[in-house]
Parts: sequence; structure tokens; C-alpha cells
Amino acid sequence: SKRVKIHREFAELLDEELLRGAAVIPPPGEVFGKWKGLKDEEKDHEIVWPPMVVIQNTRLEQDENDKWLRMGNQELLNYFSTYDVVKARHSYGPHGHRGLSVLIFEASAIGYLEAERLHKDFAEQGIDRDAWFGHHRRLFLPGGPRQFYGYIAIKQDLNIFNRHCQGFFFSSFPSSFSGF
Repeated sequence: SKRVKIHREFAELLDEELLRGAAVIPPPGEVFGKWKGLKDEEKDHEIVWPPMVVIQNTRLEQDENDKWLRMGNQELLNYFSTYDVVKARHSYGPHGHRGLSVLIFEASAIGYLEAERLHKDFAEQGIDRDAWFGHHRRLFLPGGPRQFYGYIAIKQDLNIFNRHCQGFFFSSFPSSFSGF
């Protein structure tokens, strides 16, 4: 009898709440609280494979013919020796080195994670893609050293990298991998 009394009181409270409009009861057969997912335009993105990080501002100096020279591959690799970089490549144009280089990582999940870690380190320091293409780019730090900028490569970056090459420089690799 005690349970029946508590049940009746509860039923009366529910009726009262429904009359006030405070409680929402879905009609029978309808799912309550439908989920909202990602926006349609926020689908899987293509990633470059093997994973690569673009390094900007790798020009060194101009030679006697006014062509730009680059830093050496090993020197660039040494700057990023705490990451598991496999090799470095540089982009050239009619005026020599374009100041654009890429670090290539192992074609594996671990290589991708290392490239992503480097990308995040650049982003945390504010020297990533947004800073390079934005209004806050500084090529030199006080005292003279050049400032690197870096970000994980996307397909468009490789098109820019290969702009002055005969064919694609990275033609031996698939250009991208969708849905990692």
C-alpha cells in the first residue's frame, strides 16, 4: 500500500509537469533526442602519403648570379632530429631555391603521428600555416636567425612545391590517401 501511494503521488507530479509544459514526452514510436553529427562539409580530408611537413623560409643567400641557395639536406634534417624524419627535399624555380622544403616521414602510422607531432609543435609556437600565410610572418628573428614555419602537407602544397618541376617531383608516391 505504501508503494501504491508513492506511485500515485509520482503520477500526479508527472501530470502536473506535463500540464505546465516543463517535461517533454516524445510521442510513441518516435525516437527521443536525435543526435546531430558533423556538418556535411566536415568530412574526411585527404592526407599526403607518405606524411610530409612543409618547412617555409629555408632560403640561405643569393649567389653571384642572383640565384637563391638553400640550406643543405643534412642541416635541415639536423634541425628536426628529434622527429623521425626520413629525408628532406627542396623546391626550385627560375630564381633558384624557393625557400620551400618538405620533410618526408616514414609511410606508416608512426610516420604520420611524427609528422602530426611536428605540425602541432609549430602550431603551439604560432609558426604554422596560418602564421605563414597570414599577416604575422617574420622571416628573421632579432639578432639575425631565420624563422622556420611549418605545417603538415596537403595535396595543394605539393602542387605548389612542384610548380617549376618537369612532371611531379613526388611522382613515385601516391599523392594522397583518403580516410586515414
